[in-house]
Formats: sequence, structure tokens, C-alpha cells
Amino acid sequence: MSTVFVKTWLSILAKYLVGIFLVYWLVHTEVLDFAPLRSISAALIAQGLALGMSVTAISTVRIRYLLRDQEIHVSYRRCFVYNCIGLFYSLFLPGGISGDAARAYYFFRDAPTKRIAVLGAILLDRFLGLITLISLGLISGILLASVLTAVIPYLVGSALLLVVLVVGLVVVVRYEINHSQTPGAHRMLRLWERIRGTFARLHLTNYSTRTLVISVALSALMNVLMIVLIYLCSVLNASHLGWMEASAVAPLGLLTNALPLSPGGLGVGEKSFDVLYRVVGGENGAGSFLTTRIFLYCPAILGGVFAAFFLFKLHELPFPRRKLP
Repeated sequence: MSTVFVKTWLSILAKYLVGIFLVYWLVHTEVLDFAPLRSISAALIAQGLALGMSVTAISTVRIRYLLRDQEIHVSYRRCFVYNCIGLFYSLFLPGGISGDAARAYYFFRDAPTKRIAVLGAILLDRFLGLITLISLGLISGILLASVLTAVIPYLVGSALLLVVLVVGLVVVVRYEINHSQTPGAHRMLRLWERIRGTFARLHLTNYSTRTLVISVALSALMNVLMIVLIYLCSVLNASHLGWMEASAVAPLGLLTNALPLSPGGLGVGEKSFDVLYRVVGGENGAGSFLTTRIFLYCPAILGGVFAAFFLFKLHELPFPRRKLP
């Protein structure tokens, strides 16, 4: 057994322990209360399941658009299954990147000669979701800041992050367009050349404006649905927040939940929502996000079923493989 293997599994075990400790601490300090889950109505369950499945369904459309511009043709059904599997792995391995790695593995099977293009599509898929999430938070936060100045520091931080992300992407893409034929001997430092070479192989310049616009619109719709789900769960948990307050802090809470400190951000997201809700005058943020988490990750149940099926069938897919052009 190699040292790298042992260190990897020890790291995963440590992060599981972090997640378990955070949940225990939140319950022990009475920050996290499971009582509202016992009074959840059938109507809310139906709404939550519908919203959770809709987010995954829309994200499937988005990744299909991005793959199509790379001449990678995968059916909607297969993309949906891969997204569910990605959610499953995100829950059981620390950090959302584990889910993206799982998605990439299955997409590689459909496009074995375009692995770098697949990685580029998945990274862009993540990036578009990130910038639209931050943008929605800024819009809500600006409206909320007129009556609650406590959110201004969060707005400033979010705005700076958004600017850095967008400017960074634009600079990289523009440089690649302008210097795509520049001989290697006359470029900058070797480190920059390696970085630029990596971005060039991702084929970021191949995406059409139409695809990017549609993908951004789909990302915005996904994030709005997630915020709606968070608001409904906040009402269940008696957070005493209105739509504006919940939508202003939800994007930042979702971002902190993605930190690779525990599997699926368990405990991390709950604590961040607790802090953010208190900033805007609410309460029970931890319970609100725990309830949201249950519905948001409900497609992971399907992902686990399909992952197990593929494993026992030696990764043979349960529907006919479509031939690539």
C-alpha cells in the first residue's frame, strides 16, 4: 500500500471527522434544531423535491450546450445521470471537485479523444454557475443595503470576487486569441507558457456567444430556484426573514458550503447560514440550510443507484451508446 494512498484516505477520514464534529457542535450549542423536520408538510416536500430535481435538470441542459460546442454529443438522459452521479460523489467525498471528477470520468467514456475539451466544458460549467450566483447576491444585496447597512461589507467582498473572476477569464481568452500563433521561443516565462498552454487545450475560444448567453441564463435560473428553495425552508424553520434578506445572503452561504472542509460541505454550510442569517436579523439559519440540503441533493439518491449499477456491470451503460461523429 503506497504512502500516497494512505495519506489520501487519511485526509478524507479527517474531513469526515470535521463534518461530524461540526454537526455535533451545532446541535450541542442548540444552533441546529431538527424539530422543524418533524412538522414538514406534504406540500413542502413536493415543492422541495420538484425544485431540487429542477436544478439538476437545468444544469443538465447547460452542460449539454457547452459540450455541443466542443462537438461532443451526449444525450440528455446520459448527461442527467452523470450529473446525479456527480452529486452523489460530492456528498461522500470532500469538496465539490470530487463530483466534477466523477462527471468527467463518465464523459470521458463518451468522448475518449476529447478529454481536455470535456474538462474545459466542466470547468466553464462551474465558472458560469459561480459568477451568476455572485451576481444575483449582489443585486439582492444592493437593494437590501438601503435599509440594512450591515450587508455592505459582504457586498464589497462579493463585488471584488466577481470582478477578479470575470477579468481573469477575459484576459486569458483574449491573450489566447491574439497570440495563438506566437512561436514558443518568443513568449513570456516558461511558467506562464505552461499555464497558457493548459488554457489553450481547454478550447475556451470555441464556445459561441449564443451558447454562453444561454448557459448564463440557465445558470441564473438554477440559482434563482435554489434561492427559492432556501426561502421556503427558511419559512419552515421560522427564520423570520423575508425574500429579500434570504436572497441577499443565500449566494454567500452557498459559496462557503463549497469549501472542501467536509463531505458535501456538511456542517460548514449550516454554520455559515447561521452567521449570515443573524447578520440580517434572522435566526435558525443552520436548520434552514440543512432542510435545503436534503432537497437540493435528492438527485444524489438516483446518482448512487446508477453508480452502483455501473460498478456491478463493469461500467456498461444501461442504454445504447450513441456513436460520435
